Amino acid sequence: MNDYRIDMVEDDAEVREALVDLIDLLDGFQCGVVVDAMETYLWETRKTMTADAVLMDIGLPGMSGIEGTRVLRAKYPDLKVVMITINKDSTNIFEALRAGASGYIHKSAGMAQLKGFLELIRAGGAPMSPQIATQVVSFFHPEPAAPKENKLSDRERQVVAAIVEGLSYKQVGARLCISIGTVCSHITNIYKKLAIHSKAELMQKSYRGEL
Repeated sequence: MNDYRIDMVEDDAEVREALVDLIDLLDGFQCGVVVDAMETYLWETRKTMTADAVLMDIGLPGMSGIEGTRVLRAKYPDLKVVMITINKDSTNIFEALRAGASGYIHKSAGMAQLKGFLELIRAGGAPMSPQIATQVVSFFHPEPAAPKENKLSDRERQVVAAIVEGLSYKQVGARLCISIGTVCSHITNIYKKLAIHSKAELMQKSYRGEL
């Protein structure tokens, strides 16, 4: 049985060397092309792709690891690309997965854990560090949104409703049996509470259901 060949695109020399040392110590695995930029990797593999999997950093100089993953998966649909990064940002995680990444490993993983991840890759699995898995689970099962704070008083809401209907300040005062000065005072408080500065913004918030 041939060794499982792993290429690597990683711009951190220490991380790169540690991973190469680990892979070289594992039975059944072999390090292939190891470079520090995606452009270099594409040049090195322009004629032939011999890797079974690629360990890919996200924060690469030049072309990002996410874009590199997208390019590789388009050219080699069966190639496994596993992100290895310090980045736990959920946007990057899902952008990488959408680009075709087969897994997402955090660089804080210990050597024993990395060994398990590499074996999982070879077995056809999709390795994911616990920190990353937590982000994924949180994405699909977000915390319930906190109830909106009821910022406006009942009277202020009545003023807003009248303004949205198109009533003038004088008409608002007549409807609510208050003076124009009191209407203006309510308007000032409403704008301050909602952090807005115009009637147009007030109406937009009302139409969007943000009051």
